Amino acid sequence: SGGSAFALNLYKCSLASIGFLMVGFIFNFTISEGIEVDDEEKSSLSWTFESVSYLILSGFIGIIIGDLAWLEALRLLGASRVLIIDTLKPFSAALFGWAILGESVHNAAFSGMILTVLGILVVGLERERYSSDQSASDDEEHQLSSDETEKGKSSERRLEGETLKLRSKSVTSSQSKLEKKSAWEKRRGYALAIGNIFLDTYGSVLTKQHGGRFTSWAINLIRFGSAGMIMIFVSILMRLLKKQDCTTKTEEKN
Repeated sequence: SGGSAFALNLYKCSLASIGFLMVGFIFNFTISEGIEVDDEEKSSLSWTFESVSYLILSGFIGIIIGDLAWLEALRLLGASRVLIIDTLKPFSAALFGWAILGESVHNAAFSGMILTVLGILVVGLERERYSSDQSASDDEEHQLSSDETEKGKSSERRLEGETLKLRSKSVTSSQSKLEKKSAWEKRRGYALAIGNIFLDTYGSVLTKQHGGRFTSWAINLIRFGSAGMIMIFVSILMRLLKKQDCTTKTEEKN
């Protein structure tokens, strides 16, 4: 709530890139552990243009677009609703893995996914219900307070009461407009949250397809680092365009 989704995502990518760069230098950047290859094959598998390009693409899809959608949905819907929608991610990952990677989901893994999703749903729905009950309780207290105040009014202030009624109608009209706007924002928030599921999953699939020979540090450095650099470039470009627009308006006024 304290900043835009773009600014938060840029900060996250920049901070993560620094961390992955430091850890990558300590451990290693290439060839995941447990993969046995000879020296000749090792040199040919390290940092190829194709593999790095696909990792950059996965970062663009999953981190830039996907996380921007997720952060904006979080702002519009709140954490509890987004958390409930995120329970679809394991099933989306299983579907993409089966369709693209040819993977199969065993019964034990599927049962584990269902139990995890149910647990998250219970927590998310409980928080949502508590929030609704708290809001209803606050409304009741406000109504009781208003009734007591109304009873204490004297007949000499009837004219002021009529004025308050007119103001109340105006406030009601404004509230109606806000409710319509709120409904549109909720629909947009749900669409962004669902879109994030598919974007994040497909980004992960690309990472698994083309990042198998890299360590996890190198993969995350490429994905977060490239995403951060792209967003920095976009941020600078937006500032330049805004500055140029302000200059043009100033010249037109003069």
